[in-house]
Order: sequence, then C-alpha cells, then structure tokens
Amino acid sequence: MPQGLDAPRALKDQMAALLEREIDAARYPSGVLPTVRVLAERFEVSVLTVVGALELLEKRKRVERVHGKGVFIRDRQGRSRKLGVRNYRIGVFGYSPSGVAGYYGELWGGLSAAAGPRVSLTYMNLVAGREVGAVRAAQARLALDGAILVGIPDRSVVDSIRRKRFPVVLADHHFQGADFDCVTLDSAAGSREAVRHLAALGHRRIGLLTSTRPEYNAERLEGFRDGLREAGLPCETAWVHASQQEFRSGADAFRAILRIARPAPSAWLTWSETQALGALEVMREAGLRVPRDMSIMACSGATLLDFCPSLSAVIGDGRVLGAEALRLLLRRMEVPDAAAQIVRVPMRIHAAETTAAPSRR
Repeated sequence: MPQGLDAPRALKDQMAALLEREIDAARYPSGVLPTVRVLAERFEVSVLTVVGALELLEKRKRVERVHGKGVFIRDRQGRSRKLGVRNYRIGVFGYSPSGVAGYYGELWGGLSAAAGPRVSLTYMNLVAGREVGAVRAAQARLALDGAILVGIPDRSVVDSIRRKRFPVVLADHHFQGADFDCVTLDSAAGSREAVRHLAALGHRRIGLLTSTRPEYNAERLEGFRDGLREAGLPCETAWVHASQQEFRSGADAFRAILRIARPAPSAWLTWSETQALGALEVMREAGLRVPRDMSIMACSGATLLDFCPSLSAVIGDGRVLGAEALRLLLRRMEVPDAAAQIVRVPMRIHAAETTAAPSRR
C-alpha cells in the first residue's frame, strides 16, 4: 500500500487530503510543491494519481498550477506566488575566524546545497560580547531577511537579536524551553551510543574527555552517564576530565590523566577529533598500544572520514544540520507565527581502527 494511503477511498482523494494537511502544517515553506514525479515517487503512486490530487486541490483553491513553472500554494487570501518566487538574503553568523572551514565547512555545505538559486547566503564572523551589534549592522547593511546563528551559547544574545520579529534560527546549540527555532546534534544519544559500542567490545572502565565550557556539556554528560548505567558500569569522577578542543590541549590533558587515573580506563570518549589525536600521541609516548591497551573514540563531524578514517568516532553530519537550519528559517520567515521547533540531528557510530576489545592481562 502506498505511503500514508489506504483503501477504500480513491487514492487521489487520499493524496489530496494528505497534501492539504501538509500545506496547513507549513511543510512547504517555499510556497511551491515538489514536482509531480517527485510526489509520485514519495507516495508510491502513479503520476495520474498525483495529477488527480492536484486537480482536486486546485478546485478547492489550495494550489494554483502554472504550466512550465510549478504548483504554487495559495495563502489564506487565495494568492499564490506564480508571478515569481521570493528571493531571500540570509546572514550566517558564527565564531570561526577562518570562516567556513572544518565543521563550519560542513554546516555551510549543507546550507548551500539546500539554498538553491532563490537564497543568498553571507557568512560573517562574530566576536564575543559584540554579537548583537554585528548582526544588527549586517541586517541594515545587507537588508537581511533572516539569520542563522551558529553556536551562540548565551540565550540573552539570541533574544536581543530576535527583537522586532527578526527571523532567527540557532544552529549547533539549543536552550531547553526556547521559544525560537533551534537545530543541534543529538549529543545525548550520540554519547550513549558511543558508550554502548565500547561496552559491547568488553570495556568496563570508560572515561570521558569533554569541553571546558559547561554550556556544551550537559547533554553529552547525560548521555555518557546513561550509557554507563545501562551497561551496569561505574561512572568514576576521576575518569571525567575537560580540556580545550585543540590538539595540544588534548595531549596535555591526557598526559595529566595518565599520571593520576588509577586504574586507568581501557577506553575513552573525547569531545573532538583534535583532542583524540592529541591523546593518541600521548598514548604512543607512554608505550600504550592502540587499541589493544587502550581504545579511543571521538565526537566529530563527517569530514573526519575524509582526513582520518582510522579514528573511531560518533559522527554528527554538519551538512544535515545546515540543511535543517535553513529549512527552519524559511519556515519561520514565511509562517512567522508557527510553533518553535528544536530539531536534533542523529549521530552515528563509525567503528574503525582505534577501538577493539581490551587486552586480557
């Protein structure tokens, strides 16, 4: 049976009803339905069924079909955008001085792929303490229609930028109970899956090297501890440490860990791939064999698979996060009163050469 459709009602009637519900839920913020062929593939029906459903919607004045241009959704006043789809200017603001590199590059790639010809994106770097002024100045200078704020940890900053109904989406961070749109990696589930993976390999002492910034730690720690509880494993305070994200900071932190952690965990989960690479260097210095003596996993973006595929990790795809952020912003700009959403992007396990069963000594 085609997706979401059932007997005995005519398929075209059922499909028209489904599309109408999706239109009411602002599923298509661009104001244009997908092509007939795309809809046919999605609902697993014939092209004729799709055409019949669109004819019904057109009779109900929910859509307007324009030959050679597409199927345009009518607003509450019966108007469509057949005379031209609006173009948007969107500012992307973050704290990366290098611009769209690394994980930011992933996020930018997702934004760009989702934007298409009707959305113009401009990246601008932020300086802590000056975020509100920078966004407002760019809004006036570039006539921005909306903004995607990347990784801003201070809710008061986001609230200040949102004043006067300026459409905003917070990407790569969120606040519980926020009345604005956020999209973030599902860090709690990712950490929990990483612990499950290590426990399934036989590790009974698992440590965590996390961030020095508490606003990034709550869900990561929650998932880590949940995973240990599920596996019946201890969560020792001495096995949870924090450092900066950089390679050298990770190395220095891990060097100190090896001096004080007794007994040392046989496996570690780190906040970033750079921390993990620093820890690997220290392991080699100490004569530890990876993964036989000690396993290590990182939390990382998908680009890890391009430059260091041998490192085991729980992967969060910044491209998916970027595409979701743009979807939420377009929805917010076109349906200003829509309910706020927090979207959590799933993370997945990449099992590679740095994790294995612990040695039996």
